[in-house]
Amino acid sequence: MLSIKIRDRESNLKYNRQKFLENTLNFSGKLNISNKNFDKIHPGAINSLDFDNDKKFLLVAGANEFVYCYSMDLTQRNNYVQLASKCNTSNIAYSINTISWYPHDDAFFVTSSLEPVIHIWETETFKSFQKITLSHGCKHHVFNKHNILISAATQNYISLIDIRSCAVVQILKDKCENIQTLEWANYNEYYLVSGGYGMSHQLWDIRKPNSLLQTFDYSTIIQKRRIQLKNDIISITNTSSVHVAALSNDGCLYIWNILKGSNFKFIENLNVVKRRLKVQCAFSKVNSRIYIPSCNNVMVVDCKNYKTSVFKNGHVDTLNCLYYDDSRQNLISGSKDYHLICWDIQNYTKNFNLYQNNSSFLDS
Repeated sequence: MLSIKIRDRESNLKYNRQKFLENTLNFSGKLNISNKNFDKIHPGAINSLDFDNDKKFLLVAGANEFVYCYSMDLTQRNNYVQLASKCNTSNIAYSINTISWYPHDDAFFVTSSLEPVIHIWETETFKSFQKITLSHGCKHHVFNKHNILISAATQNYISLIDIRSCAVVQILKDKCENIQTLEWANYNEYYLVSGGYGMSHQLWDIRKPNSLLQTFDYSTIIQKRRIQLKNDIISITNTSSVHVAALSNDGCLYIWNILKGSNFKFIENLNVVKRRLKVQCAFSKVNSRIYIPSCNNVMVVDCKNYKTSVFKNGHVDTLNCLYYDDSRQNLISGSKDYHLICWDIQNYTKNFNLYQNNSSFLDS
């Protein structure tokens, strides 16, 4: 049913989402980019962000089962970003953990939560029209943009879902703890990296019957640094074609070479809130920097020299998610304080100290 519907839309409708959203700006809330601080119009904490391929529309989802879509076209008069539409998600039983655009057709987007159902939504109607039922709640999902596969973290295994048929086509399972976060590796479109409880961290090749390629060994690092094995991996981010950064909930960042299975770099004291939930970090390919939620601030790690700095005086509660737009050099952050903040760093790429303890650029 879904495959027929998608094929019909791709071949016949050639759906133009931008015109639709621009014609349906029927909400009064406006978000002033010049102040870097969006109006507090969200009904709950913000858990997940995602831009479309053209970086014109931003999906926002989180607690109280809300989904909002923002037009990020900064060429509009007065530099206002407008609330384009929002979803009625009252049929979702839990807070939304992850939201993502459909890779090759922006007429659809996908949400997941601890409810054992992945919802597929139509952008035109902002209504859920297809459900993928799982055996357990979904902690995190990520799209493979080449193969139209969703990898969904559910309990102690990973479900690979063919989005065209809405069917689970493969299960990745080994002696791994509760899986919290996933990321498709840049090195190979068939490589998937997972992380979870007890510093569980694996590399998978979905083409092979015995899919597990590598279990990253933290024992040596733990002995040297006196790190507790009961800590959890809460975020995985690609930093190059062969390197991934794994963030643990004790504020440590581990950068691994996925081909050699070796720990390339270790950074600690990132002041991450102790929690057993995934967070959404961001990476700038242009600047080679990782942006990490650090309590109510943004911690920045420069991957060229591995120095750290902090964006302060933005949020008043814990950050949950970040998204970096390389085309505009804007960093978007979402927090438990219901706010989105757009950090314009275009003119501050050489000296992060301009941001430290500087609230004036938030109050311009």
